[in-house]
Amino acid sequence: MWFKNVNIREELERERDIAPEDLITEAKAILLGDTKADEQLLRRLQGESAEKEALKIPLYSEDKSALFEEGTIRKVCTKYRLRFLDTQLFKGDIPYEALVAIKQMEKKYQVQFEEFRIVAPAPLFQLEDSTKDPLLFAVLGNGDYLLMHQWGSDLVWHRKLLLYPFRNISSLGLSIVLLSFLLTAFLPLEFPAPQTTVFVKFFLFSTLSCSLFVASIIFGILRYRDFSENVWESKYFN
Repeated sequence: MWFKNVNIREELERERDIAPEDLITEAKAILLGDTKADEQLLRRLQGESAEKEALKIPLYSEDKSALFEEGTIRKVCTKYRLRFLDTQLFKGDIPYEALVAIKQMEKKYQVQFEEFRIVAPAPLFQLEDSTKDPLLFAVLGNGDYLLMHQWGSDLVWHRKLLLYPFRNISSLGLSIVLLSFLLTAFLPLEFPAPQTTVFVKFFLFSTLSCSLFVASIIFGILRYRDFSENVWESKYFN
């Protein structure tokens, strides 16, 4: 279906270039550790870990689909204007199923995850001054993240389209040029001389493009503060 809501995990999997299994295996070595009780796990989710270091684990084949690189996460967050921030900034409730998923993974690999991050829209974070589709990741280090749990509902299908102009300055310019072209191309303007019609439409196109660009910049500053590619890891709302 064209107008199907967006599952962010599926988007991440589409964006990711899966490396050969032997390369992934070489990149993940074993680090032993003990599992913790629920209270200790919650403290880790709140950023109270004593030690934070890169984890190297040999992922089983069924878990490799949950491994994502930072570049893949950045692309999806930019596309849908999402934030990728530490769990202590998340103001929503983390379901118990997520804790179970973490404990199962820690038991499976005999490792203790110390850092966690969540992908979600900005309103779900307690951002500093200056239940959509959250995804909980464990930080492995070296730009790798292991998807632990997903909950909530999918994003609406048109979010990507509506927020496309605010990905970066290039997408904003392209959107304005396309919109201006469509508006001027279908204007019912006819003059005796074809050259006059072309000149008037080109003048209107140029004027409209400049006006829309300025208006978009002002609106973007007031509404979105910055482009998506610059705020996907920002803990500030301005």
